[in-house]
Amino acid sequence: MTKGSVIFQTFNRADTIMRAIKSPQAQTFRDWELVVMDDGSADDTVDLTSRVDPRLLLTRQENRGFARLALAAGSAVRDLASHLSRHQVRRPGKILSSARA
Repeated sequence: MTKGSVIFQTFNRADTIMRAIKSPQAQTFRDWELVVMDDGSADDTVDLTSRVDPRLLLTRQENRGFARLALAAGSAVRDLASHLSRHQVRRPGKILSSARA
């Protein structure tokens, strides 16, 4: 069975991060992990993500820019990867349709 990773980067987005987390939770494809790569947020982003879903993996670094964070994604990627940019929301079924392609 295909396993998937949903990856997104964040910096001080406590106001929108829960909406982004709900996107993979609403998917029909259930075997996924959500990798949140935090670039040193100073707001409540980390506190909000730390208790949401056991499939969520939080990666943190001091604020150094997203290019360095992108390198960390390689260690978390499974059979299938989907990148959410700036907390976009995917329609339910999007990850599953990608896995079948």
